[in-house]
Amino acid sequence: MDAVPDFVNLTLVEDDNESASFRIVDDSGTALSLTGADVFAVIKASQAVEDDASTGVFTLTEGDGVTIDDAAQGLITLTFPESVTESPGVWFYKIRVTRGSPSATKTAIEGWLSVADA
Repeated sequence: MDAVPDFVNLTLVEDDNESASFRIVDDSGTALSLTGADVFAVIKASQAVEDDASTGVFTLTEGDGVTIDDAAQGLITLTFPESVTESPGVWFYKIRVTRGSPSATKTAIEGWLSVADA
């Protein structure tokens, strides 16, 4: 997972309960096994905002916005918080995976998240 992360832009609809499914792959395009890995996502106003900023940043974790649907096939679903979809706007998001020994955290997928007016 040392390659440049996949860039995937998403469009959501204001006030909808939205989710999106992803397949996380390795450098050769093969599904990355998520068995034993930690997967989380960060949603923020722009790339310039620190991931741990005290406001305007949402962190999704397994069981709280991130669902691993099939670990062996690298399949996950993100469920976006109502705070993100409550009004039109643009957010930056990234999906990060921590795995290996010693453990390393890498960005697997990133992109812009547009919330369209309903």
